[in-house]
Amino acid sequence: MHEFHGNTVFMEGATRWRDTEKGVYFAESTWIPVGRMWQVQAHSRSGGLRMAQKKGNAVLTQCGRCEVPKAEKFCRVEKGKGPANCPSLHKRELVKASRENTPPEEVVFARQAAIQESVGYRNRDKGYGHVTPEKPRIVEVVEFAKRMGYKHLGLIFCGGAQREGEIVHEILETNGFTVTSVMCKAGKVPKSSYGVTQEQHVDQTKPVETVCNPKFQALVVNEVGVDFNILVNLCVGHDSIALMHLEAPTTVLSVKDRVTGHSPLVPIYQYDSYYRYLKHPLPLDDL
Repeated sequence: MHEFHGNTVFMEGATRWRDTEKGVYFAESTWIPVGRMWQVQAHSRSGGLRMAQKKGNAVLTQCGRCEVPKAEKFCRVEKGKGPANCPSLHKRELVKASRENTPPEEVVFARQAAIQESVGYRNRDKGYGHVTPEKPRIVEVVEFAKRMGYKHLGLIFCGGAQREGEIVHEILETNGFTVTSVMCKAGKVPKSSYGVTQEQHVDQTKPVETVCNPKFQALVVNEVGVDFNILVNLCVGHDSIALMHLEAPTTVLSVKDRVTGHSPLVPIYQYDSYYRYLKHPLPLDDL
């Protein structure tokens, strides 16, 4: 795939890089060492400099750094464009692998998820500029579960969102589902069993504090064989543990953000104003 000559890398199909008709954005590139990685300086036809990175022999995919306009992206339109590390252009074998040997049930799941995305809008017959979102996520969760024929749902929620958990449980039962719901503190395991000291408690005046136990939550819903799981407001890290152990497919209704009323994109929306401090490395004083 890669052939090195000094700091210059020639990639398979390099001539395509100069053919914008085939979705290629960069004409040439030079790799330079940066710490444990290599960084590519890739020049577009317009002379602009774009950066990509590689670790070992793998070019790092960085769609979050793609500067190709949405209406021109290779992954979205015919004869679109992509940067030097565009996975749609340069990871064709992985694209192929993602579609091969797919179990029938996964095909059904993917199809229904794609349909659910579409029916979340109205005015679709008038073109993309006219589509209007009309369904909140809780409605889409209910609809998707119905589409899949699920009967028994697992609801895994945070104790700090007790009322929210109660409401979601009620909505699901109102729509005909059997619900097994488990709150994070269930199991009553002390934080000290994980080596957490009293000084590290949320309430430092309490000698004993119950740890969030997402593994226990997962084991409870696994035991009864739920068809589908819904996570509500789990903490960072606790959600990860739950996902490691859940056996049934899982979706996320909401996530924990104590400052923004559980709307973690608020700082992203205000990145250029009130949350501009995020443009600098965080002090991380609590580590």
